[in-house]
Amino acid sequence: MARSGSPPRKPKALKADEVVAYLTANPNFLNEHPELIDVLAPPSQNQADGVLDMQAFMIGRLQTELRTVQSRQNELLSASRVNLSSQERIHAAVLAVIEARTLEDIGRIVAEDYRSILDVSTSTLCFDEPGKSTLHNIISLAPGTIAEIMADRQILLRHDITGDERLYGDDAAQVRSDALVLIDVGKDGPNGLLALGSYEADRFHPGQGTELLGFMARAITGSLRAGLNAA
Repeated sequence: MARSGSPPRKPKALKADEVVAYLTANPNFLNEHPELIDVLAPPSQNQADGVLDMQAFMIGRLQTELRTVQSRQNELLSASRVNLSSQERIHAAVLAVIEARTLEDIGRIVAEDYRSILDVSTSTLCFDEPGKSTLHNIISLAPGTIAEIMADRQILLRHDITGDERLYGDDAAQVRSDALVLIDVGKDGPNGLLALGSYEADRFHPGQGTELLGFMARAITGSLRAGLNAA
């Protein structure tokens, strides 16, 4: 026990071999205390065999972290460009259908213009109704077909599929992925479906966002209701 008034004892200095032994027993010590990298004096790179080059270690670690950051930035930029392109395409599709004046105009825009506007291989507008539609570019489906396909879903994205001939006709064999969007024209109208098909297996897939497709569906629904009222 130290005498009253005596100076406090200095902590025992660690020997180099004790530090080496501790670090050897705790290999993650520097990972858990990265702030020590800033105060350690790195050795030169010209070391004898068997001596760790700490400077090379720190540089390598910084380079790895930098590559990780750059990779994440590139992924974010790429995703931003894709989202921006998708928004522009959806906005163009909405504007096109808003300007339509008749149901046949809407069918033509979906069947013809949407292929280039939305960059898809095929696109159709379908309705559950008995008999064959008298309107050009609008497909008639047997009653209950849309409910069978959608199963209470508003939007369905599918990948790595074989296209449904009922939706895509002669193009069905080449369709490998698609986006199906329910079109609700009201209680007095038939169930409707917008089908966007692609020959690429991963053009559409379940992990994609559907907000923009929902926005487009609402615009098409409004135009269809206006067209039905005018018919």
